[in-house]
Amino acid sequence: MKKIIPPKLKKGDNIRVVAPSRGLGTISDENVTFAEERLQAMGFTVTYGAHVRERDAFGSSSIEA
Repeated sequence: MKKIIPPKLKKGDNIRVVAPSRGLGTISDENVTFAEERLQAMGFTVTYGAHVRERDAFGSSSIEA
């Protein structure tokens, strides 16, 4: 199998947070803000999926989402 190495991220690239198995609801707002600010300071744009803060009884987004 051939190893595929994607290009490195560069300033101006977008980092999309989708959190499919554990939503951001399990992480404190302070930690999310800290991480986002660090990534922005490195020149990246940070965006979030529609359901990243959703949290069901199991700490993740719903099956429907």
